[in-house]
Amino acid sequence: MAHYTDFFVTDLSGLKRAFVGWKRPAPECVQTERKNPLTGALRVVPTWVADPSDTEIVQPLAGSTLGDRLGSFPYLALKSVDMLKVADLMAIVLGDAADMWLERLGNPPPLVSTEPSDGFLAELPAGFVSAAVAWSEADRRDVAAKWSHAMAESTGDEWSEEDCRQILNDLSALAAKAEGSASGKHLYYWA
Repeated sequence: MAHYTDFFVTDLSGLKRAFVGWKRPAPECVQTERKNPLTGALRVVPTWVADPSDTEIVQPLAGSTLGDRLGSFPYLALKSVDMLKVADLMAIVLGDAADMWLERLGNPPPLVSTEPSDGFLAELPAGFVSAAVAWSEADRRDVAAKWSHAMAESTGDEWSEEDCRQILNDLSALAAKAEGSASGKHLYYWA
């Protein structure tokens, strides 16, 4: 079964207008016990709830679905780029192990749902955005080869280096629209 994901660029205002009813996370999280998807071990992880002081009412973007609203931003829609693959990519580009990135991404989330939701929203690190913008073609080929290999090991998915390179090329172009904290725009991942 395909897993649909979006990478997109916006600021906090746009994010809140796309994710209708979602709020900023509370300053403190609730600790819950969950199973690590890589090892199966039980771990205590943070669970974020909405900040009760976030009472801002925003005008939603046009579109009846989240997908329609995300189309208002520069975005990249992909199939089967799940959190394990994103964690592998962060580990290659920024260092540390993929399982550490599984814990870090979306912790805290930029917004949390006030209704039950199966989706996952994360802001990708500024270090990744800067690196992606700076990649030369040789850098993209190198990262693509490492990412293809890492995915095969972590998920068993066999993605060609060329498929990975094309995604990295598209991510690099998208990251260029988010680079620089002065813009207030960030690169987000939604799955």
